[in-house]
Amino acid sequence: MNKHRGISLPHPVIGNGTDVKGSFELKISANIENDNLVLTQDGDIAFYNDYFKKLYEEKKIITSHKITSSGTLYAELFNGKLEKVINTNLLSWNVEIETYLIAADEILDYGDDTFNEDFLVEDPNRKFSVEKGMIVGFGGTTTLIFDTIYLTSLSGIIEFFPIAIDQPISFDTDGPKIIIKYPKKVGSIDIVSVLSHKTSKFKETFLGLFIIPALSAAYDALKKAEEENNYALFVEQHNWASIIHTLGPEWEGKNSFVLAQQFLKLMIERKYNKPSLIPIISSFEELQKFMN
Repeated sequence: MNKHRGISLPHPVIGNGTDVKGSFELKISANIENDNLVLTQDGDIAFYNDYFKKLYEEKKIITSHKITSSGTLYAELFNGKLEKVINTNLLSWNVEIETYLIAADEILDYGDDTFNEDFLVEDPNRKFSVEKGMIVGFGGTTTLIFDTIYLTSLSGIIEFFPIAIDQPISFDTDGPKIIIKYPKKVGSIDIVSVLSHKTSKFKETFLGLFIIPALSAAYDALKKAEEENNYALFVEQHNWASIIHTLGPEWEGKNSFVLAQQFLKLMIERKYNKPSLIPIISSFEELQKFMN
């Protein structure tokens, strides 16, 4: 899945697929100061297309930022160099910042030889008329996540729910968290509590038995949403999906089980701030201690 969202306009848009050769980059700095989220543009825009660089230097185009926080329905549009302070009480656990280039005024001669030839059929010198405020560049989306539980722990997206002892393990991905339903005999030792406890000697085994299959089911749900052309809405409505979408690997051509292992590895590395092994290897090394 390519995490960039496509847009459709009657003229070429840099950063939108193959519309225009080249790209541009803009870095955003985000800091929490007291009860405020402070957003600023970090340095200058890096243009990899001379035509758009010239338009920007001539002030014919400017940056525009769409700032949203779906949990509280916060939404605001900020034009120009980003310098924005937002009270965190207005925000939920995550914020998305979509960056665009827009026309600062009407551009009557919008055209360049870096435009895709599909836009120049029968007229290689074609010029477009772009109205003030129309999008001419897409710089992608920056996602900020505030809650450290979501950032460093799978407990932010996974919960466990015991079911009858004669029922198989299953996964519910319909809610804000992934629910792992596991069999438990009334009055007996709880396998999840034992394996996942901080003193457990089989934490890696626990990840292999429960977490990787659950994450694999989650990726299946994401792929289904994409096939049904419902991906963006699905991610917005499911917290766990937003986390995987934001922090997980690109998944073009990869099966769900592979992606589950890669995502778990990334989360472990994020939590402990150091490289980790593929989960199956660390699990085997854990078991080896009790095999010798």
